[in-house]
Amino acid sequence: MLDKILEELRLDCKLCKMDRGYKCGADIGIIIGFNDDFVCIKKYDRDGLYDGIKLFRKSDIEELVYNGNELHSINKFIQNRGTHLEPVDLDCSGFDEFMESACGKYGYVSLNKDSDNTCYIGQVIGHDDDFVHILNYGNPSRRDKTNVVLAKWEIESMDVDDIYGRNLMSIHTHKIRA
Repeated sequence: MLDKILEELRLDCKLCKMDRGYKCGADIGIIIGFNDDFVCIKKYDRDGLYDGIKLFRKSDIEELVYNGNELHSINKFIQNRGTHLEPVDLDCSGFDEFMESACGKYGYVSLNKDSDNTCYIGQVIGHDDDFVHILNYGNPSRRDKTNVVLAKWEIESMDVDDIYGRNLMSIHTHKIRA
């Protein structure tokens, strides 16, 4: 049943809200792809601003909401800004594929441990079947770079091109003139 609804929402480019039960809240977006294991969405915030592309496990979905006044209002905000419907040039077939294509296109990816609201944003140095080695870019106040090796089973979602990630990357790649 879920696959049928996901396919209808994808084909109609219909805005939906997916709650995966994490304290970081539900994601609002348009489904751009899914398979037996993963769902990939184009995210929007509550004000209708484009907020990146996210990949997560389909089995994590606890609640899927579509239609209703809240989503219709957000959709109106999106339409007022001009919809963001161009094709996504990322491989959304799995975590490794998404991670590699996101880093190739954007230069970074965000690896998220949604259960404790932790994210690692940066350049993937390497990965194998069990771990990911990432050069993690520090937050705007620290602006440091640390090497982090993260167990893949701890990663609950990945995203790229979100507002925070774009802003953080602009700080780290900005050249300061002397």
